Amino acid sequence: MSSDRAHGVLHVGDRLTRWRRRGPLDGRPLIVLTHGAGAGHDSPFMGATRDGLLARGCTVVSVNFCYMQRMQDEQRRRPPDPMPVLKQTLALMLERVSRWCQPLRCQPPLILVGKSMGGRVSSLLLAEGLAPGVRGAAYLGYPLHPAGKPERLRRQHLPEISVPQLFLSGTSDALATRSLLAETVDSLGPRAALRWIEGGDHSLAVRRSAPLEGADEWLDLLGGFIDGLPAR
Repeated sequence: MSSDRAHGVLHVGDRLTRWRRRGPLDGRPLIVLTHGAGAGHDSPFMGATRDGLLARGCTVVSVNFCYMQRMQDEQRRRPPDPMPVLKQTLALMLERVSRWCQPLRCQPPLILVGKSMGGRVSSLLLAEGLAPGVRGAAYLGYPLHPAGKPERLRRQHLPEISVPQLFLSGTSDALATRSLLAETVDSLGPRAALRWIEGGDHSLAVRRSAPLEGADEWLDLLGGFIDGLPAR
């Protein structure tokens, strides 16, 4: 685990999936990065997020949820795992990361960063007290409600989270009505922040023809949040 690159298998009950680490274990911020429902940790969005965080001085561990790993292995579409399996997968990855950090003289700040569904899983784990040692969480397109169904809000657990949270959201996100997300984050108090990407969709893209154009804007906001987390 001393090299700047590592990868391996994570067993989740009778399922398995794969993880990857980029960057050294040397005390710099350690990000556990989770993907959304439709594309895994090798997608262009996730790759841009990983590379942007690396360039901003972080080490990044990315992990596929089990259904996504099976999709990639079989080249066949599958629905996401049930929420208990998604949470178990992230919890087990966090346990492994914590074991890597135990021998280190300088303990790195541990931060959860999740795209859409991955952010929701992160938030549920934090709310249930199942993510010990995590210092903050950032959500890239938090899925506040299903598309076209703003009455089905996914926010009841958010007040239970005690660590700082950053919500990065596009103003045109179909899964987070602007007024509802603003109201939600405002109700969480000073430990939660909301930053808008003007014209951005659920993937923070302003132009579909160039979805990662302008990504430095939200990557800088994400990097600033990480840099500003309070010391332990």
